[in-house]
Amino acid sequence: MMRNTAIPFYVVSALAGLMLSLAGCQTAVTKPGSTAPSGALPSKPAEGSVHYTVDAAHSEVEFFVYKAGAFAAFGHNHTVEAHALQGDVYLAPAFKDSSFSLRLPVKDFELDRPEARAAAGADFASKPTASDIKGTTEHMLGADCLDAEKYPDVTVQSVSVGGSEAKAGLTLRITLHGTARDIKVPVTVDKQGDDLSASGDFELKQSEFGMKPYSALGGSLQVADALKVHFKILARKAAP
Repeated sequence: MMRNTAIPFYVVSALAGLMLSLAGCQTAVTKPGSTAPSGALPSKPAEGSVHYTVDAAHSEVEFFVYKAGAFAAFGHNHTVEAHALQGDVYLAPAFKDSSFSLRLPVKDFELDRPEARAAAGADFASKPTASDIKGTTEHMLGADCLDAEKYPDVTVQSVSVGGSEAKAGLTLRITLHGTARDIKVPVTVDKQGDDLSASGDFELKQSEFGMKPYSALGGSLQVADALKVHFKILARKAAP
């Protein structure tokens, strides 16, 4: 009988954006389907844009990684939280001309924080040991996975902005593991005084970023290729 071991995380990351609540959320998730980059990124903010900077302490970007295979019952699903986010948002007079960028330091990714697992619901009810978490974190950051030494950041940049402030449709360029892909993401934007927040959910496939999901025992124990991303970003108006 195989013992209950943690499945090493094979992720990504990314983004910008945001969302509602982790537990019991009913928001529709964008299906995986990122494409090779097409078109240039905005070279500079549109004239008259209001500059906001990301408040890392009140923002969240979280990845949900799922086990797969015939022996999946012997593994764990994983939560991965990004910390120390850095980014800028430029809200233009015409919303479609707005732009943003976000940087996620890979070394600051935190795996399976108990509070995050509890908030994520029944799929994360199992309790990885401290040893499980340590070993999986080392694998996640190592050369066989995210390779944090060679690729220290995940970056997210706006390619195009559509819709309205209330219900935006963004095309994001995510660069992960040295590979850039564009993905369309629905985002809810809320402006309150000098604060601007954005939230949303989407999925990414690790294979689209040149990573091979972890697999053992001939594929009987593995990590699913698709992972879910949840984000809620708070940005505050920058000083003139």
